[in-house]
Amino acid sequence: MAQRLAECQNGHGLPPDGILTAETRLCLIRQYPALGIVLIGPYLDSRILLDGRQTEAAIHDRCCEIVAALGGIVSTTPSVPQLLAIRGMARQGGHLWQQTDSAAYFTAQTYGERDHFCARKSHFCDALMVLFWREPQKRAFAFEGVVSPNHIWPQGTAHLCDGQYFFRIGRHRTHAELHIQAVLEASCQWPCDWVCDRQPHSIQYIALEGTAPIEIIRSRDQSLDLDEHDIAQANVAIAHRQPNFTNHLNIKINIHTCPPHEAASLGCQNILPNDYAHVMATLLRLRALQTDAFGFETDLIYSLFDASFIPS
Repeated sequence: MAQRLAECQNGHGLPPDGILTAETRLCLIRQYPALGIVLIGPYLDSRILLDGRQTEAAIHDRCCEIVAALGGIVSTTPSVPQLLAIRGMARQGGHLWQQTDSAAYFTAQTYGERDHFCARKSHFCDALMVLFWREPQKRAFAFEGVVSPNHIWPQGTAHLCDGQYFFRIGRHRTHAELHIQAVLEASCQWPCDWVCDRQPHSIQYIALEGTAPIEIIRSRDQSLDLDEHDIAQANVAIAHRQPNFTNHLNIKINIHTCPPHEAASLGCQNILPNDYAHVMATLLRLRALQTDAFGFETDLIYSLFDASFIPS
């Protein structure tokens, strides 16, 4: 691999050291565009991704198959959970999870009319999330979520890139009135220690926090949509590991809950209130099992992919 990189570098007038530097990465992306950020994949036909009537073991295996097919890591350690989020999936007929039309619409519309990467659309909950693990039996359950932002950040709204990231149980604070109201209503059924701090105009509660570098695209011009310029800018920024595109300490993308009918996100990943308690209770129980087994807590692998990339 180092020799091939050195040959590529030499051909582009770069020092042939065989190291994947930012400049080398950008040269490779120019030569092979598929190595850069690709938003929409080749699979755009509507189809069923997951049948909720299947056994948990079957759903678990399907999740592992999806993650592996897209080049992701699949954990086989007992009681170590993984979370899979798929943009562009919606529940159909009560049990079936099917690809939405937004991916196909995205490729056909001009900039400013596309909504595949925006939570403000007719399909509010167009993300499938599945929590799956082994303990030692294969376990899995599917629920609804939102992975696209709903509010604009003036410096460029963050869109988490497809890929895998590490999270662990931590806290999330919100100052949004509807979000606070949703947390207060849901917390009536939560353990008392899930709400960590309540102030007159904010509330902090249990959530998932990132623990490792991330990669985002930023939309410009007071928009929640993405265009070709946004993608080109992100490719350069990520290659150079610019903090406002890659540093999880600079960009607080958490996994938390939201109001029932409105995503609460500048880039965070949302879980609907009716599923949130189940998710967090499961993760807390698994964390206790990990601590007993290993003596420490292991990070949760969060995989985010677009439905248009998943082979049927």
